[in-house]
Amino acid sequence: MTRPSHNPDKEPLPGIVARKTDQHIKAQKQEKQSIYFGLGMIGTVGWMIVLPLVAGAMVGRVLDRLWPCAVSFTLTFIFAGLCLGCWFAWQWINRQGE
Repeated sequence: MTRPSHNPDKEPLPGIVARKTDQHIKAQKQEKQSIYFGLGMIGTVGWMIVLPLVAGAMVGRVLDRLWPCAVSFTLTFIFAGLCLGCWFAWQWINRQGE
């Protein structure tokens, strides 16, 4: 029976244990968040998505009135605002997790 070869790309077991222990200690030190914190976070994320979406709709409506064409600027800017708002929300959530 042969031993599996050592893979240098994998993290050694002591490093994994130390990292997991640090994460566990950090989680224990953090105080529990209330339900109001969660609701506030949901509200913040919602506004981060809705505001660029509505702004895109308003800009699109103005452009549709100024330059009527076959392509709907309103729909285009609504989609762009939605994408931008989701990206903002994603970045904010990632920063909160640090």
